[in-house]
Amino acid sequence: MKKGENALFTIPPKLAYGESNSPPTILPKATLQFDVQLLSWTSAKDIYKDAGLFKKILVEGEK
Repeated sequence: MKKGENALFTIPPKLAYGESNSPPTILPKATLQFDVQLLSWTSAKDIYKDAGLFKKILVEGEK
């Protein structure tokens, strides 16, 4: 996605709640849709290059 872009994400039941639910608003076997707008992003470093551990610097240190 690019900054300011909107996207609609559709999550099938098997990747969401499946047979269970989240009362009172999400029914069993529900397909979820998320309308997302990318406002900004920050960089994160994949420490082990396996998507298992990420490092994100919140405040840059001195020296």
